[in-house]
Amino acid sequence: MANQRLQISIFQNPKKIAQYMSNPKKLPYWTVHRAIFKKEFQFYEIRTDAKGNWKSILLDIEQRKLDSNHYEVTFLWNQGRFLPKVVFCISASDSDQKQKPASSQVHLNLSKQISQKKFKTLRQLIRTELKILKNTLEQKLEDIRPRDWKQLQAYHLMMYTKDYWS
Repeated sequence: MANQRLQISIFQNPKKIAQYMSNPKKLPYWTVHRAIFKKEFQFYEIRTDAKGNWKSILLDIEQRKLDSNHYEVTFLWNQGRFLPKVVFCISASDSDQKQKPASSQVHLNLSKQISQKKFKTLRQLIRTELKILKNTLEQKLEDIRPRDWKQLQAYHLMMYTKDYWS
């Protein structure tokens, strides 16, 4: 199956976007990942496994500067043999590089190598996360709809049920 590209334009320079996205303490402000904590210089996320047991999963976040206008932010959850990985690309918009504030494109390619139902859910969640990220970085918090917050919170809670993994 082919991947699907999800993207959004944010009026902010790519460096600031990458710095915000790669800060684990900021994840609860724009993603479904709310249970993030730090222990001995590492960040973890609390989740449940397929049996409903609580687990602390190592979260690695890497920010790479490709050049002055291009960054990558990679999230990797180390769950043993299963390593979910998400890579966001952040690029200054070519047509807007002289515009102040700068406009940037944030995108990721969502793999369709999961069930159709999970793919549709994940696609909608990431779109919502990107909208919240945009409004947060553009300081337009009043434009974030309550239903967007509720959607992320509902999914966050669902991640703690053993049915989520089946």
